[in-house]
Amino acid sequence: MDKFLLVVAHDQDNGIGANNDLVWSLPEDMAWFKSLTIGNEFRSENNVVIMGRNTWDSIPDKYRPLSDRFNIVISRQPRHMLNITRDTYLCGSIESALELANTLSTGDVFVIGGASIYEQCIDMPNCAGIYVTKVVGNLSTCDVYFPYYNDTFRNEQVFKSGRKLDLKYTMSVFTK
Repeated sequence: MDKFLLVVAHDQDNGIGANNDLVWSLPEDMAWFKSLTIGNEFRSENNVVIMGRNTWDSIPDKYRPLSDRFNIVISRQPRHMLNITRDTYLCGSIESALELANTLSTGDVFVIGGASIYEQCIDMPNCAGIYVTKVVGNLSTCDVYFPYYNDTFRNEQVFKSGRKLDLKYTMSVFTK
């Protein structure tokens, strides 16, 4: 199985959201997410994004499926029970989603959430790295969390740091 990358935005306690939504608004993070997961404009292959059903449901309808990427949703519910649209694939497990991703594209594969999907993926040997936006500030309490990763993914390369109102953020990639 080919390598894949995780993409996450979390707070200082690894919180990633509450009530199936983000608890902050950072346009810079959304732009970075888009540029990472779409990739190089000169490539002929689309990248793949893999997400759980709750993550899919949290994306506003006007942005589904995420454009210029193959979208794979992991769910045990039948397709007709979900609001799955064109250019979107449904798989019952992370393993089948990763296998499908490798047949759809030679581009990069990104796992974009949610918590239970991250939990299943983070210790897989083919998880090559984590793109992290760490958000620090006066945030609402999260009810879902990204798994602890500093013991395995130690090498950090910072891409950008910034501030928006009362939020500080750092965009980095962590590798093994």
